[in-house]
This record gives sequence, C-alpha cells and structure tokens, in this order.
Amino acid sequence: MKIAYLDLQQGVSGELLLAALLDLDLDFEAILFQLNKINFSSLELDLQRGLQLTKEARGAKLSLNIVNPRKQIAAQELRALIQNSKLSTELKEDMLSIFKKMFKLKGELVSFEQGVEFLVYTAGILICLDRLNIAKIYASSIQLGSHPSARVLELLRGVTVFADNERASLVSELGATIISYLVHSFEGQPELILDESGYGWAKSNSSGERCLRVTLGETAKAASAYLQDRIAVLECNLDDMVGEFYEHVLDKLMASGALDVYLTPIQMKKNRPAQKLTVLLAEEDLSSILEIIFKETTTLGVRIDYKDRYKLERQLVEVEVKGEKVQLKLGYLTGELLNVAPEYEDCRQVAAKTGISLAEVYRRALSNFAMHKNE
Repeated sequence: MKIAYLDLQQGVSGELLLAALLDLDLDFEAILFQLNKINFSSLELDLQRGLQLTKEARGAKLSLNIVNPRKQIAAQELRALIQNSKLSTELKEDMLSIFKKMFKLKGELVSFEQGVEFLVYTAGILICLDRLNIAKIYASSIQLGSHPSARVLELLRGVTVFADNERASLVSELGATIISYLVHSFEGQPELILDESGYGWAKSNSSGERCLRVTLGETAKAASAYLQDRIAVLECNLDDMVGEFYEHVLDKLMASGALDVYLTPIQMKKNRPAQKLTVLLAEEDLSSILEIIFKETTTLGVRIDYKDRYKLERQLVEVEVKGEKVQLKLGYLTGELLNVAPEYEDCRQVAAKTGISLAEVYRRALSNFAMHKNE
C-alpha cells in the first residue's frame, strides 16, 4: 500500500502542498488538462522545477496569475463550478466536502483570489494524489507560526500543532482545511520503505521562504495484505439508566450506521454497578451517533478515540435453506478464503418459518455454500 508523509514543520498552504506533489515528476500538462475540466478561465498556472531550496534539496514553485479578477465571488458559485465540472464523481465529492468545511455559510461572499485558489489548489492536490495512487496520508505536527488566525485555529481543531517560529502565520485557511480533511494521522512518519520525495517552495511578504516535503513509500507487506481504515471509538459510563432501555439504544445506534455496539459491566466509584457503552463507527457518522447517545441515554459526556483497523476483504453471497435465502459473509486474505459466517438474522427468520432449529439452519447454510463452491 502506497502512503505519503508530509513534513509540515514550516507550515502548510494549498500552494506549498500542490508544488511538492508536482515535484514528484508528475506530468504537469496532464494535471492542467484535468484542471481545465472546471469551466473557469480566469487563471494562468505556471510551474518551476529544480529550484535550489537548500544545499541538499531542490524543489518546485507554483505561480498563479488571476486574469480579469473581480472583487468577490459567492461561495455558491464556487459550489456550482465544482458540481458542473467534468471531473470524476469521487473527486467532486472530495472537493465538495472540503468546500463545506471551508465555506460554512451558504451564499457567503469570499474574495475572488481566495475562491480561485480554492478551486485550483484543491482540485490540483486531489488530482495529484489520485495519479500517485496514495492510499493514506500521514503528517508531522503543524508549525503555526507566532500569530495564526482564529479561523485557522478553528479549522485545525483536533490536529497536533506547535508554534516556535517568530514569523506571523505559517498556515493558510485553505492549507488547514485540506490537511485536516486528507491526513490520516499526525503522529509522525510511520515505518515505510522509502520511494521518492518532492519539495514545494513558496515565498510571501509575511512569512518569508518556506518549504514543504512530501515523501512516498510502501508499508510492510504484512500490513499491506489487509484492508485498512480508521474508525472512531466512543465510550460512556451509564449507571442510572433503566435496564430495558438498552435494547432500544443499541438498535437505534446500529440503524444509524454504527459498525458495532456493545456493553461492558463495570464498577464505578462508591462501588456502583454500571455499564460501559462502546460504539465503533466511521468518522463521518460521528455527529448522528453522538446525537442518539445524548438524546437516548443519561450520560453527560462521551470519550472519543481513533483507531486504525485492519480487516479482511469481504464478500456477500446467498444460499438457500429449505427454499429460503440465507446470506453469508466471506473473508479473504490475498485471495484466500479464511472465514465464512452465515448472517444470524437470516438464519433466525428461516428457523422461524420452517420450524427447523437455528443450529440446523447454520449447518445447512454452510454445507450448501461448500457444495456450490466445489462445483
């Protein structure tokens, strides 16, 4: 699995990140061709490669020239440009997610320059990552500079940052938005087999010369054999809730997208018996799951942690038991079938309809699967 590591010790902006990615010998003309799928003709983009950054490293610098600029542009117009573009559906969805985070108010007016930079740098970065086939992105903690804006701090909430540089601001709003959306973890560079590195260079009146490094690499073979994602883990302790309510809460959480929900008996202070509610979920479902927990339980607070998850490749198949359909979940590792599990709810319904035991439904489902597999 190919991953990217971003060194953000000199801050981050959309310009810096895109320049660093383009320094990885990507075809600049091909990137421009993709960018032109956004029907927006008010810009010229130029790339300089091979600039001497330090004695040891060379890098790339971008120049963005806005043609016939206006004073302002509506955020709604930017959204329409994305939606009406000929970019891939997946890329447009990512752009709209980043747009939603950066421009929260529908119809909000922003500076024309900021709008153009958003379109060019956001689309350019996503196009580069797609061409590089990057599966995950890791990053160092982010250098903020001495006076980051309140908006940047809001956008970076929950991200690891530091500030030991006298220069005023080293993080742009767009840089903060893109990084917080794309980066899997800010815990430093993971163990990887190094491939190539790219350096982006930018200069501004307020912060001087800055550099951002992108390093590509492959994870160890043992880890790359598995599918990977990142999940949120929510926990809260419940010691004053009616016992019959738990089933209702667990059912609502699962119906709202939770990956798993379970209760663990615990002892709280003063030896009070309680239940620890644990919910596993995808990060995008966090808001809806929190709403259910606070509305349907007696807790006043929830603990949240984020975990990497390794999993088998999954496939669903159907077999028949006594003329009724039963779904089975299959788990594969590099093409080898390791696990077969009949769906409990399907088996329970078949047992109720046919009168045979639940255990017998399980046995017949597995037997029928094995028979068809060997045909």
